[in-house]
Amino acid sequence: MTLTFSTFVLLFIMVLLTLAIGSTVLGVAAFAGWWLAARWGGQSTRRLFGRTVEYFFSQLWGRSPAAQIWKGYTWEFPTRPGFGRRMPGSRFFMELPFNQQRYLEYHQRPRELNPQEFDTYVTVSIPEVEALTTQLRQLAQAHHYSAYDQLCNILAFVQQTICYTDDLSPLTGKLIEYPKYPLETLVEKKGDCEDQSILAAALLAALDYKVALLILPVHVALGVAGFDDKPGSRVIHPATGVRYLYTETTAPNWLPGEVPPQFRSYLASGQFEILPVVATNEPRPQPAELDPKGLQDL
Repeated sequence: MTLTFSTFVLLFIMVLLTLAIGSTVLGVAAFAGWWLAARWGGQSTRRLFGRTVEYFFSQLWGRSPAAQIWKGYTWEFPTRPGFGRRMPGSRFFMELPFNQQRYLEYHQRPRELNPQEFDTYVTVSIPEVEALTTQLRQLAQAHHYSAYDQLCNILAFVQQTICYTDDLSPLTGKLIEYPKYPLETLVEKKGDCEDQSILAAALLAALDYKVALLILPVHVALGVAGFDDKPGSRVIHPATGVRYLYTETTAPNWLPGEVPPQFRSYLASGQFEILPVVATNEPRPQPAELDPKGLQDL
């Protein structure tokens, strides 16, 4: 690897960092981490350089970086055989800071285990989620995404950056079911079906998409209203007549309207509820059970 001007500057910063905090090991480790990332295609030199400078000055001026948790997310605009398009610059990286105290506060909150109350996790106002929404909106504007493209991109973000993981008790290791706030899912970068659907619903609702949580006996998915010109499976809320495009959040490469085979029987037999997500100041419709005619393939 060629030593560039930025490399020499970073070496100088490492020396100052070592003198400032009295840790030769940390200084060497920080430079080694940068070199490996630059060598094997990790974060960009500029980003790592900036973070190193920030950490250096935080140590000099006594501002502890522990107040924030930094998380990086890498994903691709969905492409696979049959999707028919690949956009320039379709691989994305985003790095976000999270307030550690706010994360701990939400992590310690009591849980509402009734699935018919899961929409309350979607509508809660969280600054970090709003900041992420702003960045996703700006990304869509920069790439001239249509509303459907933006939907696919946000769905890909959730599918690819959040690892599907069952909820396990930290005490017993046994399977338990409880929903997470979007902030928890983003910080931990893992969750199960309701966690991923809640996160996707929160992001899309903040971008003015009309969404619902689709609740099966063994699964939670997302419903997105509109896009009647797009193919795919839809469910209809019997009270409002709103048609929701079935949207799977738990694994990469599922596009809006595609239903995993193991869930189609639940939809076809009406073992399904639609829980529309509405703003906290709007009247809340009752969850609606589907009849066998509620699933439509177009």
